[in-house]
Amino acid sequence: MKAPSNAIVAHARTALYLAKAARPVEPLATPASTGSSSETAAPVSDEARALAACAGAGTDEQKVAALKQRICDGEYRINPQMLAMRILDSLG
Repeated sequence: MKAPSNAIVAHARTALYLAKAARPVEPLATPASTGSSSETAAPVSDEARALAACAGAGTDEQKVAALKQRICDGEYRINPQMLAMRILDSLG
């Protein structure tokens, strides 16, 4: 059996060190007030409201649902060459 490389040993030591150094996260305190959520909500600008209203426009829900189903069924295939070409085109 071949001995692990120095890089693998170093990675394993780092992972062990980080695992030992990790502390459990305390849950966030819940607000003491039992008032309405509008008391703690941040104000929303008119521009943000307009953007939110436009966000759903142009989304074909049926097409999204069909793609989700194809992905879940394992039928959706990606053409890696086309994907790479489009990424490079978007970068300029």
